[in-house]
Amino acid sequence: MPALGVPIFLWKDYSSNWTAVPVDMELLPEEYRYGYGPTADRASRVVQSAIRFHVNHHDQYYDLPEIEPADPEIRRARFRVRPAYEHRDRNYPMGEPIELRLPMTVGKIVGDLLHCTVPTLDIFFRCFEYEDYQQLAAERVREILTGKTPDVILYHLPPVEWRIETVSVQIKDRSTGREEFKYPYLEKVARPLAGPGASRQSGAAYERDTELADLTRRLTDDEGSIVVVGEPGSGKSTLITSAVRAFRRAEKSDDTEKDERQTDRRFWRTSASRLVAGMRYLGQWQEQVENVISELVSFDGILCVENLIELVRRGGAPSDSIAAFLDSYIETGQLRIVGEATPHEMDAMRRLLPSFIDKFEVLHLEEMSPERARRAVAQLAGQIQQYRRIEVAPEVPSTAIQLFRRFQPYRSLPGAAAKFLEMLAHRVQKDRKEEIQAQDVIERFVQDTGLPEWLLRDEQTMTYDSIVESLGREVIGQDEASRRAAQTVVNFKAGMNPPGRPLGVLLFSGPTGVGKTQLTKTMANFLFGAGSDDLQQRIVRLDMSEYATPWSAERLIAKDDGTPSEMIAQIRRCPFSVVLLDEVEKASPEVFDILLGMFDEGRLTDRLGRTTNFQSTIIVMTSNLGASAGPSIGFVSDQTQGFVRAVREFFRPEFLGRIDAIIPFGALGRKDCSAIVRKEIASLATRQGLAERRIKIETTDRLVDQLVDVGFDPRYGARPLQRVIESQVVATVAHDLLTRPIEDGATLHLDWDTENDRVVCG
Repeated sequence: MPALGVPIFLWKDYSSNWTAVPVDMELLPEEYRYGYGPTADRASRVVQSAIRFHVNHHDQYYDLPEIEPADPEIRRARFRVRPAYEHRDRNYPMGEPIELRLPMTVGKIVGDLLHCTVPTLDIFFRCFEYEDYQQLAAERVREILTGKTPDVILYHLPPVEWRIETVSVQIKDRSTGREEFKYPYLEKVARPLAGPGASRQSGAAYERDTELADLTRRLTDDEGSIVVVGEPGSGKSTLITSAVRAFRRAEKSDDTEKDERQTDRRFWRTSASRLVAGMRYLGQWQEQVENVISELVSFDGILCVENLIELVRRGGAPSDSIAAFLDSYIETGQLRIVGEATPHEMDAMRRLLPSFIDKFEVLHLEEMSPERARRAVAQLAGQIQQYRRIEVAPEVPSTAIQLFRRFQPYRSLPGAAAKFLEMLAHRVQKDRKEEIQAQDVIERFVQDTGLPEWLLRDEQTMTYDSIVESLGREVIGQDEASRRAAQTVVNFKAGMNPPGRPLGVLLFSGPTGVGKTQLTKTMANFLFGAGSDDLQQRIVRLDMSEYATPWSAERLIAKDDGTPSEMIAQIRRCPFSVVLLDEVEKASPEVFDILLGMFDEGRLTDRLGRTTNFQSTIIVMTSNLGASAGPSIGFVSDQTQGFVRAVREFFRPEFLGRIDAIIPFGALGRKDCSAIVRKEIASLATRQGLAERRIKIETTDRLVDQLVDVGFDPRYGARPLQRVIESQVVATVAHDLLTRPIEDGATLHLDWDTENDRVVCG
């Protein structure tokens, strides 16, 4: 019998019992999905047995070529849920949410679709972008757990231990009159790319006729390995799949006596992770790879590798990697590979293991012109209409292409727009709509990017003065800084920001507590806050004093284990963000060298060729340089020129030359501090205890003056005002809410009792 490689997720609970579930949860009915046992092996065998039974006794599994996803990864995600207490058949939500850190699995499927699960909650779904999966998972988790009692949520605490293993399941050969196609090692780590039962999720290579003919010819006439090089989204995977289909059709027509089943399964897709999956001991993965090569040689098979550079990253140092192990087999012609790589990954492979990549013929996949990309997306729209039974308005392809060219020019077309349209079609179909219109495209783009609709539509205008006014409402006493920052927004709206760079690189200079961080948050909310209620998703904040040592520069890009740093991970999830570098002057010179490249080219590339793009970010640096040169702040004259002078004396000219604007922040006057107090007190009405009961707050001038007198500190600016408001105003309001009846919709009047020296609430 042929064997099927099935990824299994296993976890151990606090009672030391194990649970197992297939990563592809749809493989089994819900009642048979989970296996339990005192050991991981026992739980795994229960699920293995259930899969074997269902695969071999149900017709719907007849054409199943491989369990998806082929290469799942485990990621630990944070979920915030609000429990509730149950009393007399009613649920009373708790005041504060709690945070659960649960394991997820994320795996890529053919056609760049992602298969995602939260196994401990029986959640599984599919999406198109890595930026989407955690948000979608969070929504599902909230649906399941919000409103549940703490006892129920306690049952879903994070497991003690978890991992993924691949088990082998024997399946019956239902073909008649033909010898079994039995290659156990190959079937464990790869899946056929063409033929009956192969995945049909990959579309056609629209508008790539020349490249498709070239690749098909190379597969037919040449004997060497090939690497298709192109930017992410340029269509590498789709081109390879289409070429394999064309090769299969040509080979069948040329040789009718050839075993059709062997022809169908000549091309096998795999990845570096799958080649070494489950191999824990020295020499194990080498033996497994040798067996895979032997099976490929027996029928002249070709291995298609999704991400070629992973062969260099896996297995040890580059000289001991999977790529180094395969080198001699490729050179002697025993192994033939068709791989994919980006230009940056090609550069990294030439640097890390040149002997390996030199053995590949290179087929460059250039980015399409806008018109070709539009035609390709239009053809995809026709396919969506045919198979999903959804009408697609004629202007939809042009609208999608225009949005990506204008606001995400670094993403290759047509891939980015095609994935976007596929995801939109899925949502529209789920909502039971019958047509996709241009407005649907814009609304979905707003949700994905956080960009407001007025910014996306050229016909909607926004004046410079209105932008300054919007920023100034939130940042009190810094009118000049608001005007300077507004210019970045104006440039972005007009499409005049420098190409190939971040949207803006700004340095906010001045003493502490005058609004530098507040202006940063305001800009993030103004430009990127339309798609989510959680502003923290749009701000990446780094304390640069933590990067003061020379060896800390690399931590800006990657953690010690090689995984992306927090900054890199968040920008990949939310490319439209503000990067806030606090007290940038405290960073080491090596960090400045990295920042120079980020400011100049709008991207960071690690030593393994993994690139993160910053062209959709605004980078804000803050500095206190010059704040200690004279009187600090308070009710004093403006010292902004001194701050700018201190900045120019400290930083290197090449660093300053890459900054779009140095924006000084001046001193705060008493009138400014009074306005800040009124604004902070007014914002209390948005807190849950008042907002849910629609309770309003009013305050007297006497209370405001008292809080300014007590809360203003020349050393720390207006920042202590917030602490005074919390300790005196918030505490008083909270006490009143608990100790006396207050009607919903009432107004609380706050004043200062001079005799008793305290805040009173009436």
